[in-house]
Amino acid sequence: MDCVRYTHEMHTTKKPHNQKTLTYNDCPVDTSNGGMNKHNGVFTVPVGQGGIYQMSLSVKFETKGVGSINCLIMVNNKSLSQIQSYNHVTTMSSHVTPATLVYYKLRTGDRAYVKCSGDKPTYIYGPGSSNHFTLRKV
Repeated sequence: MDCVRYTHEMHTTKKPHNQKTLTYNDCPVDTSNGGMNKHNGVFTVPVGQGGIYQMSLSVKFETKGVGSINCLIMVNNKSLSQIQSYNHVTTMSSHVTPATLVYYKLRTGDRAYVKCSGDKPTYIYGPGSSNHFTLRKV
């Protein structure tokens, strides 16, 4: 399964480090057997589909001025892996596209998703060429 985010939007709120679950515009490759909900950003392991999963994430960030953003691959409120960007120059913007990959054993009913937070106005860029959440059973 591969879900992409096409939109360019600010992804933080006025409250620092307020985590948001990343949602998606489309899942053009969906082999999740109905387990992925692109509207709430959560993959729930369907009955009989437990096993080892490879999960990867790539997100294109822009941070304006000093600040940071991070995104976590989560399973049932447990962080498995993280990507982060930090800009320490007040007069410049930082543009980066970090990525991460993790293997994890998922059981029926487990929930996998991505949570992002930041401490300054931070943008997640479209058009999706850099913004992917991918899961596949191995």
